[in-house]
Amino acid sequence: MASGLYYSAIFGPPDLAASLKAFPTTIAFADGAPFTNLGGSDNAYPQGRNVTQWQLVDDFSWTKGNHGIKFGVNFRRNDISSFAAGGNTSGLLTENSLSEFYAGTISTGTYTQTFANATEQPVAYYSLGLYVQDEWRVTNKLKLTLALRADRNSNEVCQKNCFSRPAGTFLQMDHNINTPYNADIVSGLHNAFPGLQNVAWGPRVGFAWNPKGDLVVRGGFGIFSDLYQGLIADRFITNLPNVNTFVVRGNTANPTIAISPGQAGNIFTQAAASNTAFVNAYSSGGTLASLQAVDPGFLPPSLNTIVNNVTNPHYYEWNLQVEKAFGVKTSLSVNYVGNHGSNEFIRNLGVNTYCSTAVCPNGFDSLPSSAPDPRFGNVTELQNNGISNYNGVTATLTRRFGHGFQGNFTYTYSHSLDDVSNGGLEPYNGLNAANSFRLAIDPNNLRRLNYSNSDYDFPHSLSANYFWELPFKSANGILNQTIGGWTIAGTFFAKSGEPFSVYDTRTRSLLGNGSNTLPLAVYSSGPRTCGENFSVLCLSASQFAFPASGSTQLLGNVATFGNVPRNFFRGPGFFDTDLSLQKNFKISERYIFTLGANAFNVLNHPNFDNPHGSVTTGSFGQFFESVTPPNSPYGNFQGATVSGRVLQIDVKFKF
Repeated sequence: MASGLYYSAIFGPPDLAASLKAFPTTIAFADGAPFTNLGGSDNAYPQGRNVTQWQLVDDFSWTKGNHGIKFGVNFRRNDISSFAAGGNTSGLLTENSLSEFYAGTISTGTYTQTFANATEQPVAYYSLGLYVQDEWRVTNKLKLTLALRADRNSNEVCQKNCFSRPAGTFLQMDHNINTPYNADIVSGLHNAFPGLQNVAWGPRVGFAWNPKGDLVVRGGFGIFSDLYQGLIADRFITNLPNVNTFVVRGNTANPTIAISPGQAGNIFTQAAASNTAFVNAYSSGGTLASLQAVDPGFLPPSLNTIVNNVTNPHYYEWNLQVEKAFGVKTSLSVNYVGNHGSNEFIRNLGVNTYCSTAVCPNGFDSLPSSAPDPRFGNVTELQNNGISNYNGVTATLTRRFGHGFQGNFTYTYSHSLDDVSNGGLEPYNGLNAANSFRLAIDPNNLRRLNYSNSDYDFPHSLSANYFWELPFKSANGILNQTIGGWTIAGTFFAKSGEPFSVYDTRTRSLLGNGSNTLPLAVYSSGPRTCGENFSVLCLSASQFAFPASGSTQLLGNVATFGNVPRNFFRGPGFFDTDLSLQKNFKISERYIFTLGANAFNVLNHPNFDNPHGSVTTGSFGQFFESVTPPNSPYGNFQGATVSGRVLQIDVKFKF
């Protein structure tokens, strides 16, 4: 089987060039002025990608005696035009005073612009999977499955050698302030990663045992690998010197920096001059001091790094299932499932974070008192040391069609723990920040605060569905058309609340190079689980300790990334039931007319997402987002627009 696809996901206005010609930058107002951005959101574009993918798949099956032998290959290649470097290349002017804007200058505002060697870069990578499997019927009651899989995931490459990064990890860099930038940053690289696991092996074994006709026991164990996400390479496209960001700051002593492109010394020419100075200084071995001598406004740049050898995330999975039939129409299945994940990706955003003795006289957990590398600001390192664990038991009772009724009832009791969920790169639930902590909270001690309930840890989950053909009939034809042919069907779903974290942005603001970190709040006492009484606060700020507003010094007992792990709290549970009522009118043996009504969330039960988790905001503990039911007539991913009851009338004609 050969397949291919192409799609374009370039975000922004239909014609960005025309938009920027009409309004060449974006102006935002930060003093509460009743203005929306001038220029809209054009500073965020271009962004997105064009993707070409092609795939070859072949499987071969051979039955030989008691053996069913299979082997096959799956090859897939992606060619991507990435616009990761395009953001803010048209600049963003933030005015903090309307009087400055009217005067056409900045004194307290800022202008930020990114300069990229190219806004579009071609990257590519492939994956190759091979497997062999033997389904061996040992006896009439026992079957074994033996399999071995090998996966090769290639290093991501840039066809124009556009990657740049340190040669090693952050700790392996020379952190001397006088070391030139180009001595530690290697540019013009073809490969995104310094090293990558060559082959991921996946042995697997399973069995099915049928000791007697109404009882089956199944089980198995296997090692499975996961692909890395292609967006990882974007961070090495945007490293210096490929992409450089500069900030022109207002000067109250000389509040005459013009914002008009036609004025001499305007913000645009200053930003461009800073970039030119940096490019020239970088190529000639410039240091932080020499760059700041040329451009006094030059700030230490951000940096992305990665471990020396990237390993594919591995998952060890096992299960044991017992299924018992009761008669010919009822069965009960109990299935235990467990898995352990290793080598999962972790974004460590704080490897260069510090807290000075002036702010943290008693120290701040394991942070140093000065930046480990003063040549850089925020440094994000992609690490490969995350773990996860899951154990769960699922019981399923199934009633096959009999006496007009059939149904299925499933209950799962489980516990899921990890350092980060969903690979650490994309949020599991993006409605608010408390739902997904995708970073190492304490940059020097991952397990202390990260290893906890996963984002999708739901200890109790219950689901059911049913279909009942009402047994009402009459010998009278007209009466039978009225009382006969009715069916009722529905679903029922309930689960525990989703875990969430409470965090403290005020503490973050006191950390040097810590603007991307997110310390947890210090918990004192009180409730940890939210109920469904949405008229009262789920949590109160009085349950947490944090510095007073405007404090310049952290309290000794709060100088920490947190005292309880992420996802320590739990939001409200979820409940939903749908109902369908149908009436069949039998016109003849071949023709049936059906009139029905469907009610999604028939009880109009409100389900809310986790409360806001920032302990330093006025909205802390309040509910703002609703959660949609698992299905609706509008499909999935429709947001709160279908969170309430939805009624639907349907008409069918069968022939």
